[in-house]
Amino acid sequence: MLRVISVFLFSLLVMSQASAEQSKNYEKVVDAVAFKSKIVGTTWSYRWRDREYIFSFSPDGSIEKLNSWSGVSWVVNQPREVILDAGSQKMYLFFNSEALRFKTVDWDGQRATGVRVFEDYQ
Repeated sequence: MLRVISVFLFSLLVMSQASAEQSKNYEKVVDAVAFKSKIVGTTWSYRWRDREYIFSFSPDGSIEKLNSWSGVSWVVNQPREVILDAGSQKMYLFFNSEALRFKTVDWDGQRATGVRVFEDYQ
């Protein structure tokens, strides 16, 4: 009888841990979707090597307004983190909690920053 109770309690423990992990994953996905809706359609000033460039996060997952980034796609990797994908290279943008600024390391390894300018689509 004691063995049956032990197995039952162990099963409950395993199920509760799995449920907690699923809940965390669910929250992470929900937060990432909310973050995407916060930045989609926004335009940014990107500062790199003492110059400024303007680009936008298009709703279709592409980058607009910056010709040198044509063909670059974007995806929210997790809340407050976006990956720019240029095929053979990836750049990670790390945003502040308000989604008004980001920091990154550019394709060439130089540090760069971004500031939100305005919203186009919302």
